[in-house]
Amino acid sequence: MIRLLAVWDRKARIITICICLFMTLLLSSVACAETDSLRIIVTYAENALNYPAEEAFFKLHPDTEIEYILYTEEQLYAHLQAGTEDADLVILPYNILVSMEEKGYLKYLDDAAGITGYPDQLVDWSEWLTRNDRLFALPVTVSQPSWFWNESVGETLGLDYPGTKAWTWEDYAELSEKFPRDTDGDGEDDTYLMYGSRVSAFPALWNANTEMAEQYIVSHSEFNTFRRKYLKLFRKIVTSPALLDMNHSSGSDKHVLLGINGDNPLIFLDHAVIGEEGDMLFLPPPTLDGKEGPYFGYLNACGMLQNAASRELASDFLLAMISEEGLNYSISMRYDKLISKACPQWEYLYDGPWVPKFVSSGGRLILRAGSGRNLKVAEFPYSEKAFSAMQDFRSRLIVSTVPFERDFYDALHAAIQEWLYGNIDDDSLAERMNYLLGIAANRK
Repeated sequence: MIRLLAVWDRKARIITICICLFMTLLLSSVACAETDSLRIIVTYAENALNYPAEEAFFKLHPDTEIEYILYTEEQLYAHLQAGTEDADLVILPYNILVSMEEKGYLKYLDDAAGITGYPDQLVDWSEWLTRNDRLFALPVTVSQPSWFWNESVGETLGLDYPGTKAWTWEDYAELSEKFPRDTDGDGEDDTYLMYGSRVSAFPALWNANTEMAEQYIVSHSEFNTFRRKYLKLFRKIVTSPALLDMNHSSGSDKHVLLGINGDNPLIFLDHAVIGEEGDMLFLPPPTLDGKEGPYFGYLNACGMLQNAASRELASDFLLAMISEEGLNYSISMRYDKLISKACPQWEYLYDGPWVPKFVSSGGRLILRAGSGRNLKVAEFPYSEKAFSAMQDFRSRLIVSTVPFERDFYDALHAAIQEWLYGNIDDDSLAERMNYLLGIAANRK
């Protein structure tokens, strides 16, 4: 009996040791799985669409998963202040990113990834992404509204396309004097300079263009100079009958000469600079001084958190963003993500939703990406000349560190409407504008 108990005791100890070894291996594998995950915080779902950088990164780390975490700005700062965030990178709008840099939440990329100075292969947005000549983030998207000229309408009116050179708001005011027009002789106006504002809550602006003031205010964060130098011209522009009321026009029998494009001037540049067939030709937005920019736009960029949990992976992702492999591809229909000076040869064909879908996991909204996706690839569809012209336009960028939200624009439009109705004078308009700018600045 004693001998049997001794044998059983030895077996029990062996089983216990085996169980301990198994649990150790299991826990080790879990730890490795956690290590092989790169976590990137975004505050806009669109910033989680980065095929070129991801695919270049997966060639180095095929077994690693990229996990995008979607936060509100408030959630992000709550985690940062509490020290409870274990992410590695952030891809954020410029005003949030520069605020984080000022507060010391980001690493400089010479220390973090060995990227010394702003990369030569990228369009030069170094003014916005360096501090004391040290790089704190890489550009991800840059979007600037551009305009286009309808060649068919221009030919009908006997107006020549002015080309891609800079023009002024005074030129715009002079052109607006030629509209509206009755081109078919039925006694009714059918052709206008462009559509009015799409702000349905403000009837005074339905057939007005307020961009002259908006661009100045958000670019310079002040109104006094605008009031002194440009307010008379602005009144002439917004009271012109040249624009078509988009909210209440029949549309089908109306025509406009000019239009505004959001993020992809490439197709209009192909038409304009190489003579590709098409009625819509690229036109830069008017400027106040007639110089080629700067043109107001929006910048999103990628930086590394000070407490990056996987610094090596984060560094390799940043290097993948600016690698030859990463820059030689675009994403179809997302040309706001083109950041290189050189024209890409290929593009990934994206057929998903414009805003990628996140899923709830562990109390957070998550989107995961991994290698082996077999993405469809095609040749880049635009000419090198058009690409070069687009990047030259986009290089003339000005962005704001002030977070101008929807309520700011609503209040701005309300003030302009009251001014146009004659309910407030120039002094009161300036007072309101300065008040709104002060509130926006305090949100930083």
